[in-house]
Amino acid sequence: MPEPAAPALDQAGARVAAARGGAATAHRPTAVLIAAYLLFSALLALLLRAGTSDLDLFFWPSAEAAAHGHPLLVYAVRTGAYPDANGPLALLPLGLVAALANLLGWQAEPARSALTLGLMGVFPLLMAREAVLLVEEGRGRIERRVLAHAAFALAPALFISVAAAGHVEQPVELWLTLVAARLVLRGRPGVAGCVLGLVLLTRSAALVAVLTLALVVLSGAAARARGSAPSLPRRIASALSLLAGAGLVTGLGLLPFLLADRHDVVFSLLTYRGSLPIGGGTWWALLARGQPWQGLVQHGDTVLFGAAGAALVALMLWRGRGRALTPGALAALLTVSAACVPMLAKTAWGYYALDPYVFAAVWWLARPGPVLTWRVIAPVLLTVDSVMLSTRQVIPPPPSQVVEGMIASLLMVAVVALVMRDRSAAGTRTAPAAGSGHPPADAGGRAPAGLPRLSSQ
Repeated sequence: MPEPAAPALDQAGARVAAARGGAATAHRPTAVLIAAYLLFSALLALLLRAGTSDLDLFFWPSAEAAAHGHPLLVYAVRTGAYPDANGPLALLPLGLVAALANLLGWQAEPARSALTLGLMGVFPLLMAREAVLLVEEGRGRIERRVLAHAAFALAPALFISVAAAGHVEQPVELWLTLVAARLVLRGRPGVAGCVLGLVLLTRSAALVAVLTLALVVLSGAAARARGSAPSLPRRIASALSLLAGAGLVTGLGLLPFLLADRHDVVFSLLTYRGSLPIGGGTWWALLARGQPWQGLVQHGDTVLFGAAGAALVALMLWRGRGRALTPGALAALLTVSAACVPMLAKTAWGYYALDPYVFAAVWWLARPGPVLTWRVIAPVLLTVDSVMLSTRQVIPPPPSQVVEGMIASLLMVAVVALVMRDRSAAGTRTAPAAGSGHPPADAGGRAPAGLPRLSSQ
């Protein structure tokens, strides 16, 4: 009778232990980088803090109300006549941070901001991770992933939004939007719509992203990238499922707040914006103030940038009809629609440039080929815009801010023109015949496998 193969079992066990040890060793640098980034985020509260931010004025008082047992009355909180005009989703983690700050006795500055930015720093990391995953779907596996993550997690526009302006909710919105974009590419519009409902519960300006992704589903471009050609009724049904999911989640999320405090919720999220005058940061300070159409811009700027974004996206999809949609092409559509917000809003702030910056960076990096190309101009221009508008806008704006607003809007026009021109002329993947079994290829006939990696540029 043969003896038990103890040596073989021991060797197998040794290999398993070595593999686990290797995995633990591989994850150790990642944990160190994450901890370093969270610490760096906390330090930003000291480095970039200049007076009061929107976190101090709006979001923290609402978070304190939630932490003290009134989570459904957060929209009754006012700073003067100004409410918290964002959705309630980001108040969930921020309310937990407020409760922790109260427990530790860190309600005073700068400890409060350091704690908030340090703990909320997990969301820029999630945003960067999702952006890199979308980039990898376009160009293949990236070896120098830390550098790719840095393009998003260390962006100046991000620091201006989170640390200087106090908009800790914006990385949450962008993270979820990128998740929804990948779900659309994978043919799951209903689930993507539910995620977009969470996006709308974070920031209402994300409506342009919802419209963009609905148009993408309606066009069938994402389906063609997967080798299918859905009929028009099927595409309409898929787009409606996306919009229905977004509407359902948004409605269910707001329902408890409406039942508890309908007046303040409606004022904060719907009617308040129309009462604000035209400020700086865009060309409307020169082109609309004192003009017959001033009322249209003041009360309807949301319709203006929403309609403009949807029209430009529809035009890009129409010009690219019959072609499959790559991750870079989808990011281009999101860039154009997001850039319409700071371009056509009645007042624009530096943090408005973060949304188009993130999408433009994905568009730049996701395209196969060298990294250092002219496409980097778009995220650079958006960074310049964010830095230029990072100072607090004065209403009515002085002449210097009027000129600044004209330049900022022209920068947005340049970004939109660059991206749209590239999408109309660039080689994009063509859809394979249904059932051919071949992956989509770009205009040069190259299959996506083995695409150039960031390590070689």
